[in-house]
Amino acid sequence: MVVKIADRQWRYSRFPSLPIFGRAARENRIESLHAEREVLSERFATLSFDVQKTQRLHQAFSRFIGSHLSVAFEDDPEAEIRRLNGRRVELERALATHENDNQQQRIQFEQAKEGVSALNRLLPRLNYWPMKRWPIGSMKFRSGWMRRKKRRDLCSNMATS
Repeated sequence: MVVKIADRQWRYSRFPSLPIFGRAARENRIESLHAEREVLSERFATLSFDVQKTQRLHQAFSRFIGSHLSVAFEDDPEAEIRRLNGRRVELERALATHENDNQQQRIQFEQAKEGVSALNRLLPRLNYWPMKRWPIGSMKFRSGWMRRKKRRDLCSNMATS
């Protein structure tokens, strides 16, 4: 082993840097092995953490690829959108037709209500004539011509009286 004595002087030492024999040599060797073991265990922990991190990244990437690769084999979404848009147009058309029919029926209902109210206004005027003068319902005529003639006569008699 080379030992530095001064700035420009070097010499060989008789003693090795590591003792070879005895208790001191064994203790030195045990200390150096413990230090080396600590360094190696720290390095192993760091590397195992890095390996786990890499494995997790690989699994996440594989799941990502697997889930998004399946999209390539699914049905065309644009065709589904076109089909749903066609269905929406049909439903809107049916709804517009239904609303139109509903509005027409409301108008007819209002007209029918007006007609009923007009009939209700006319009803007291029709009930003015006594019921004795309306024997048409109780008569039984044998021939149609006779029936029409008798009705005409009855109606003309009622109008004059």
